[in-house]
Amino acid sequence: MSVPKPTELAHVFLATAIVSIRNNFGVYRKCRAVLDSGSQVNFFSKGFAKLLQLPSKRTIMPIGGIGASTTQSTSTIDAHMKSCIKNFGVNISCYILPVIVEELPSVTPPKKGWQIPEGYASLLADPSFCQAGPIDLLLGCGIFFDLMEAQRTPLASGTLCLQASKLGWLVTGGIQSTCLLSIGESLEDRWGGQEFVEDNDYGRLSKANRRCTEEQEAATHFQETMKRDEEGRFVLRLPIKHGISNLGKTLDMATARFMSVERRLQRDESLRDAYVAFMKEYEANGHMEEVDNISTPNHTVLFATPPGSEGVQFDYQVESRI
Repeated sequence: MSVPKPTELAHVFLATAIVSIRNNFGVYRKCRAVLDSGSQVNFFSKGFAKLLQLPSKRTIMPIGGIGASTTQSTSTIDAHMKSCIKNFGVNISCYILPVIVEELPSVTPPKKGWQIPEGYASLLADPSFCQAGPIDLLLGCGIFFDLMEAQRTPLASGTLCLQASKLGWLVTGGIQSTCLLSIGESLEDRWGGQEFVEDNDYGRLSKANRRCTEEQEAATHFQETMKRDEEGRFVLRLPIKHGISNLGKTLDMATARFMSVERRLQRDESLRDAYVAFMKEYEANGHMEEVDNISTPNHTVLFATPPGSEGVQFDYQVESRI
């Protein structure tokens, strides 16, 4: 059996920090944040946003990434963030995403350790910078440069540096890390073992994304078909939902409703006369006409006042059986 040769890889640390976020009850919860000057907005992970229980605002934000990948956020929340190291706090507005980035991998320390100077270790923005863990907050360029400070201290390992910030000292730069697999092999194995699911909780065909798509289609339909009549009223065409031809079978249900109405009318002669008169008037006024192969369930409705007021309710929302 052959053993893969160790490969030296350059591991570059993302600038991470542990920060405290105030929830809806005024209690601060800690989370791991990544500072990214390449992002135009801030993001919370959906899981952490649920823990905060802060009120959210409905919005639609298309998000484009590397390789022309796209997704969208459908809500945003406002929160207060404070540093765990310094006396610093700020209000931030964040869009919600199911996942910001994959869990950061752990990195084995060099043989001589990280060699962080005495007095700096207790002031690190992220004391667990080399350990695996999730990212629940991304701070974009809108606040990134406001958090940075002028001091910068190089470390002895690789190109590592300590960058001063209002959140504490950030570990940045890279080192050489040993791995038994190449990056290409690792990614290839991982992609080969995954299936692309379109209809999961966050996929393109998820319930949330379908709802957003329908809302966008409705807005487009309104803009394309809306006009004003001579009286100043808005007039537009009714939208037709996709798959309207697949209505299912309503004949059995309509027949059952019809027989139920027939039995009731046979027991109440005055109700039968009122029902027949109403349906004739309904047809005479042009509200309905006889067609083939379409059955709509209906039933009679009696009103307490005024006396003698009867009507017919057409149950258009009844579910059909495919």
